[in-house]
Order: sequence, then C-alpha cells, then structure tokens
Amino acid sequence: MSRRFAKTDWTFSRALRGVLVLAVGAELMVFLAENLLGSDGKIQWLPALGFGLALLGLFSLLILRTGFVFSFFRSVRVGIVAILGVGLGSMLGVLIHQEDPSFPIPALEEGRSVHETGRYRHYLDFRHAQAHFTWNFSHGWGYHFLPGTPNDCLVDPEANEAQMAILRGNLDEVGKRWSKDFARGLSSQSATGLLVRQENAEIDLLETHWDDFWWNSFRLADSLDLIRVYRADWFGVLFFSIFFGVLSNTFRGGWRRLLRPRKWGFVVTHAGVLILLSGSWLGRLTEVRGAVQLHVGEASAQFTQFDLSPSFFYGTEDPFAIRLDSFRADYHDVLQLSWAERNAEGRWQAEFDLRPPKHRLWEGMELEFDSGALKIEVLELVHQADTSPVLRAARPDERGFGIARVHLLDENNRVLQDRFLFHDYASPLTDSETGLRLLMQAFPEEGAAQLWASTPVEEFSGWVRHLVGAGQAKAEPIPASLDHQFSVRTSARDYQVRIVRTVPTLRLRRSEDGSFSHLEEPGDTPWSTAENPAVLLRIDSGQGEPEMRWVAEQEQILPPSRFSDLSFEFAWDAWSAPSRQRFALALLADGRVLLGESGSPDPLRELTASQPFSLSKGRSLALVSAFPAAVVERKLRAKEGVGFFDPSPGAVRLRVVTPQKEEEWILSAAGRGDLRDLRYVGPEGQERVALLSFFEDRQELPKEWKSRLSILKSNGEGTWLPQAEGDVRVNDYLHYQGFRFFQRDARPDDPTYSGIGVVYDPGLETVLLGLWMVMVGTMVVFFVTPLITRRHRGI
Repeated sequence: MSRRFAKTDWTFSRALRGVLVLAVGAELMVFLAENLLGSDGKIQWLPALGFGLALLGLFSLLILRTGFVFSFFRSVRVGIVAILGVGLGSMLGVLIHQEDPSFPIPALEEGRSVHETGRYRHYLDFRHAQAHFTWNFSHGWGYHFLPGTPNDCLVDPEANEAQMAILRGNLDEVGKRWSKDFARGLSSQSATGLLVRQENAEIDLLETHWDDFWWNSFRLADSLDLIRVYRADWFGVLFFSIFFGVLSNTFRGGWRRLLRPRKWGFVVTHAGVLILLSGSWLGRLTEVRGAVQLHVGEASAQFTQFDLSPSFFYGTEDPFAIRLDSFRADYHDVLQLSWAERNAEGRWQAEFDLRPPKHRLWEGMELEFDSGALKIEVLELVHQADTSPVLRAARPDERGFGIARVHLLDENNRVLQDRFLFHDYASPLTDSETGLRLLMQAFPEEGAAQLWASTPVEEFSGWVRHLVGAGQAKAEPIPASLDHQFSVRTSARDYQVRIVRTVPTLRLRRSEDGSFSHLEEPGDTPWSTAENPAVLLRIDSGQGEPEMRWVAEQEQILPPSRFSDLSFEFAWDAWSAPSRQRFALALLADGRVLLGESGSPDPLRELTASQPFSLSKGRSLALVSAFPAAVVERKLRAKEGVGFFDPSPGAVRLRVVTPQKEEEWILSAAGRGDLRDLRYVGPEGQERVALLSFFEDRQELPKEWKSRLSILKSNGEGTWLPQAEGDVRVNDYLHYQGFRFFQRDARPDDPTYSGIGVVYDPGLETVLLGLWMVMVGTMVVFFVTPLITRRHRGI
C-alpha cells in the first residue's frame, strides 16, 4: 500500500503544469459535452468520440495511477498553486469587466450578426469599462504617448477655473437667497462636473480610436471566460483541487488518529471547508435567479429567469404561487423653496435657472432664506397624516357660510363619497352608477325650504352662449335641451341652430373620410360623471349643407368650423343635467337639516347624524355635521392604528415668518404635494414671490420599501388557499421550499407595483453550515485545544 500511494516530488513548476493541465482538460471536456448534440438534435460523432476518449483517459489515470493522483492532491505546493490561481482569478474578475450573471452574453448564431443577437450591446459595456480603467490607470503616466490617443490633453484646469470664476461671481445672490452652504456645494458640484465632462471626452476618444483593440480583447476574454471568471470552468477546477487537497490530507496518517480529542478541531475545520465547497458546487449547478412582477392583489405561479425563460415555483413539494397582498414604498418628504418673477412678456418664470435644494425635515427644524427675511420653522411633522378638512361653527368675527358634510353610503354602509355641500353653490353630489343628484340650499325657515324642494326641476344639460363680435362678448345663455332651436344673427348672415345632443364626456375620433364623431364607451349614460361635457349643434345658414359642430366646456382641439364667423361656448349644469332621481337638502337657520325628493309634494324629513336616509338603488345618505354659519379649516392629525402599508401621505405644520406677517401653514404630500405661493418684501425693499412646495421625493430611492406576500397552494379543485405569509424587504427574505423572495424594485409612478426577486439555491444552507463549522473548528484549534493541553501537562 505504501508503494500504491508513493509520494511524488511535486515542485512548484510541476504543480503549476499539473493544475494547468487539469484546467485545460476540464474546459475541453465541457466543450465536447456541450457539442455532443447538433442543431438537429442528433449526436455528433466527432465530439462524442473526443468526449469518450477523454473519459477513458481520466478513468485510466484514476485506476492505474491512483498513487500519482493522490500525491498530486496531497501536495502542499499544488494547494498553494491552486490558492494563488484563485487569487489571480479574483484579480482578473476585478480588472476585467464582468458579464452580468442576470443577463448573460448571447451565444454566436450562424447567419445572425452581433447586433441581432445582442452581443454588441455587451461589447459596448465592456469597451466603456476597459477604456475607463485604462484612462484612469495611465493618465498622467504617459497616456498621451499611447498610439491612437490625442496629443493634446482635453483636461484643462485653467479653462475650468476661468468658468468657475464667472460662476462664483453669480453665487453671492444664491447664497443670500438659500444659504452659503448651498452656494458652496453648487460651486463644488459645478467644478467637478466641468472636470468630469472633459475626462469623459478623452475616454470617449479612447473608446473609438481603440475600437479594434477593444473588440479583439472582448472576443479573447469571451473565449477564455475572462469576463465570467467566477462562473468559469477553469476557476471551478481550482476549487476542485483545493477540495480534494483538503480531503486527501484530512485522512493522511489514517482515520483512527482523527478520533483523538486533540484532533477534533482539525476535523471540524477541514470538514467545514469541504462542506462549504460542496455547497458552492451544489449552488452553481442548481441555482436559479429571476423575478416576478406583481400588482397588489395579483398572484403568480411562475417567474421569469434572468435569461428571460419562464419557470414555475416548484420546490421539494407541490407547486405553489405567491400573491402580493400589500406594498408600499416610503419616500422622504421634502420641502423645496424657489422664487418666481415676471419676464419681459409678463409671464411668470423661475427667478434662478437652477435646481433648488431639497430639505428633509424634522420637528423643531429652523430654516432661513433671503438673508433672514423669510424664516420657516417646522412645528409638527407627521409621516402618516390625516389632513381632511374639519367643519366648525364660525366665530362672531368670522364670515361663515351654510355648509353641510355628508357621506354617501352603499348597501353595506361603506362610504362611497365624503362631500362638503355649500349654500348657493351649484355643485351637487352626484352618483354616476345610480344616476342620483343631491343639492343643498340654506333657508331661514321650513316653509321656504318645502317650497324650493317641491318645485320640479326643468331638465337640461347646460347653457349655450353665442360669442358676439371681435371682442367675443357673450350673448344671453340658452338652455341646452334636446331639439331646442334658436336663431343667431351675425354681420354676415342669419343662422338657425338646433341642439342635437349633449354628452357628459366628449371623445372625438376621426373617420376615414375625415369627419369627426363621438366615441361611445361601455357604461356611458346621460348621468355619467361629467369629465368633458359637450353639446352637438346643427347650424344651418339656409345656403348649402348645414354644419354639425361639437362645442366642449373644456378647451381642446376640435374640427375646423365651416362658419368661421360663428362662435359658441358651453357650460354644464350638474343639477339640471339628466338624472334618474334628484334629492333636495335644506339647511335651516336653527341648524336642522331636511331632506326629500326634489319635485315631490311630500313633506321633507329631518336628517340626523345617527339615522342615515335611504335614497335609491341601495344608496343612503348620512349626515356628518352641518352649520348655518360655518368655516372649513384644515387640521393636522396623525392616523392612529395604521401600519406601514397604510398609504396615507405625510404632512407638516409650518410657521412662516416674513417682515410683514407671521402665519401657520399645513402642507400635505398627497398626490404631487402641496404648492403654496408667498408674497413678501425682501431685505432691500424688492417684492418677492416665493413658491413653497412639500412633496414625496420620488426621484431618490425610498427610505423603506416592503411587500407582504402570501404563499398559495392549490386544493386540487381549482382553488388556491393561503399556506404562509411574510414581509420582504431588500435584505429581508421570505423562505419557502428552497426559494427566497426579496424586494427587488418598484415604480415611483405606480404605487401598486412591486418587483419581487426570486432565488432558488438549495446549496446556501450547506455553505452556511460549512462557514459555521470552520469558525467553530478554528476556535477549538486555537483556544480550546491549547487549554486542554496545558492542563494535561500540569502547566
């Protein structure tokens, strides 16, 4: 047995040659194995023969020269060479631009160009990265002596300094308006930008002038797997050598000696290394990465791998699906201040052509602008706030209005609309689904209210006005009821106009003959919500064909008019427009609220906060509050009992102080945020117009984003039932059947979308076990064993 495992003298040169032969042989075998099948699916005899001979040679070496093989892996010099190779490969992985493992470079295909396969895009990334490294490495050390590079350096510090001198002369006013820190930062960023622009120009020249060199380098690096070092077969061979070196040396001297207590740390450490490497190989062979794109409420049983191939969630058990139950990206709420001025044409424009700074706020924060003429103090900051208006009775010194706040409820008493109704303001509560309308008016006593409510409403859609003369003076309005006809006289001729049709929302489309028509959509009714109301007029001059003209309430591009001397405008009347049922709400001077059907002689019924009033089609009305003389004010309140996923926006209460006045503002980040303008006199007597905005900064990464997922499994009857749930973040995973789910991306313009990263790596647990064993074994070797040895020796 001693001869069979006889020691071979492995010098460093022999070890190096042996590792190289092993690496080249592995690459050759993988190449032959990948080419066993041709494009037609048939076995190619030449690669098959080569692969078979390679396997035969490998098995012969293992059987006939077992001692030689064992001595190779047991050699310390072979292990050192393998470790040095790993270090060299890691260096190459840093110095050479690496392929993105999520989007691998497509293989060459016969008959398709590099542009068609997408390889050229990867080449451009490689070229830019290598040119950037070459320039930074060699600039200042003879870069301009390299062939194909410009002799004159484009980086000109003196020219940059001349431009910066001009900029600094204009920064004094910027420092006075915002702050000296902002001016200094702007100066530093500008200087860096000028320098980087010149550097990038030289790098661009290096890319284009050395294009042939970069292309040949890319092809060579691709062929030798230098752009995918960590997944290359030759790099895996180095770890293979380390693995068998550790394994063969662990049992050097026999296995019985490993049972001694003094060797336990040695055994645990070496076993940990072997398990770690085994887990890495297992992960390399079985790892799958991808992503699934979901909106809140959606579920999916498959995901897309990074090579764009679909894959199903199928772990150690039955298939499953994931559902996105909730998602929220919490962005920073920021305050931004700018100034506006009128230009020579009288239009408002930004006073400074730069991006104002964004301020992340905290309670007690104090900001000063315009040399102290404008001061802002943060009194209260709430990250999930309720800033809905609050109705209260007007004080004696305030001008109040008749106001009622009501809730429109469905059959399950869920709030569909939360509305404030104002006296003498023709903006009724409307419900497009049921076709009901409700209007409020204030009255001194019940008799006047009953008379108003019982009077039938004349139904028409709005008002049509003829615009007269060059000054576009407005004639008397005409009710827009169907088939109503009226005459219009201009300086050119007389016209007969008939109202043909009215629509709550106009959608024009051009036909093939060039004419325009209104596009109907499913669900359109005469009582639908008016988004762009319009009226269709038939205009007849008595000479030739009449004109069919749409007149919209909102400005929009309409077909050219045949009769250019005739102009109209249209205004929608939400109360008189067609409806299924109208209700009248009367607010009396004594505070009572009465409700009844409009046009009905039946007495009005009192509406109270405790008893909702049934309307029609499953709708009911609930009174929240009502005041004959009231004001609406905005208050800042923190939402109670809400979790992270509640989408309520942030809000802030500010104290704004100018030389003329002091006031408190409440700003909300809802939607695109609040924008308020402030007029004051500056420190030198100039009138200022400041624009103060508070919003979510969606241009930056969120400070926190999280998704709540549910794992669903089929019960075999077509129903998916929840099995587990959990929250995921960027570095917080949900584990299920070998899969790991984590937060990958989001879309600032779509708050319901969440990109979930997917990783299937069954070797991960093995790698972690190996790391723990290495740590424990090392502690035993260096701490526990010496202590035991000392006590044994009586020290």
